[in-house]
Parts: sequence; structure tokens; C-alpha cells
Amino acid sequence: DSENHRIQVFDLDGNFLRQFGNYGDSNGHLNHPIDVHVYDNEVFVADDIRKSIIVFNLSLFGVS
Repeated sequence: DSENHRIQVFDLDGNFLRQFGNYGDSNGHLNHPIDVHVYDNEVFVADDIRKSIIVFNLSLFGVS
């Protein structure tokens, strides 16, 4: 959800589960997320405006 500066998570049936990310330039914030990759226990988000990768830990969302 690039224009709203957040990542939305849905289950395989398309049901909304959660969202994360807020607008900003500090750690943990997103400005214009364009791609997501999940590896191990982390979510890597590519931010187009910030030209950076922001890493979120899945345990912060109660996911293991």
C-alpha cells in the first residue's frame, strides 16, 4: 500500500490480517514501500523514496 506508507498482510483467502508501517524517515518508518520479501523471521521492505531496505522482525507481530 505504497501511497499510504504501509504494508498490509492478507491470508491465502484474501482476508485482511494486519498492517504495519507508518509514514516517516526514521527507523521503522516507510515513505513509499514498493517491494516486500520475507526470509526466516524477518520482513524486508524496499522503500523507493528513501532508497533503502527497512527490516521488520516477524516476532513484533506475534508471528513465529
